[in-house]
Amino acid sequence: MDKIQVIVVDDHQLMARGICDLVNSVPGYEVLHEARNGKELIQYLENVKNDFPDIILLDINMPVMNGFQTMEWMEKNHPEIPVLALTINDDDASVINMLRRGVRGYLLKTSDSEELVQAMETILKRGFYSSEIASARLLNNIVKRNGKVLQDMELKERELEFLKLACTDDTYVQIADKMCLSPKTVDHYREALFDKFNVRSRVGLVLFAIKNKLVTM
Repeated sequence: MDKIQVIVVDDHQLMARGICDLVNSVPGYEVLHEARNGKELIQYLENVKNDFPDIILLDINMPVMNGFQTMEWMEKNHPEIPVLALTINDDDASVINMLRRGVRGYLLKTSDSEELVQAMETILKRGFYSSEIASARLLNNIVKRNGKVLQDMELKERELEFLKLACTDDTYVQIADKMCLSPKTVDHYREALFDKFNVRSRVGLVLFAIKNKLVTM
């Protein structure tokens, strides 16, 4: 069975080495590549043909090209590769900005090794991981930054059905199957809700839905 391939992007060599050692110690996982900043990551991805990672662990504060800039490039060029933000930044702005740029999860470096492994496994299975920092501390901020009045948002019946399914373990393909729709139509519902709620990722969509009691978990 092929191992899950992970890229670690972190400018702190000792920290990066510790993360790599941890990943390599997990059965079924191995580090494919190390990069010191976003530019090095991009250079790697542009030079390989098929050797892409299954998941990327990305720091925010890095020289040359930071995590925010890196995510903007990733969303345009490789949105299919899931990224987990792994950083010391615990401020609201950093979390929201990374979620809006498409990270599938946000984890602090102070988290224990078990949570890091859980986050990677959950992202690979469900497509996103909602950590305590992303869900508990920032739900109010997502609504405030939204700039829209929730009462004015009229969700169509099928949009609400999609939203409820998006808050489950189902992949988008499975959601399409359950709704008896084509994957392209489901993509349309997703993008429409992204626009309505002013979010950029499934994580943001779920957090918004929970905060505003659009779904019950």
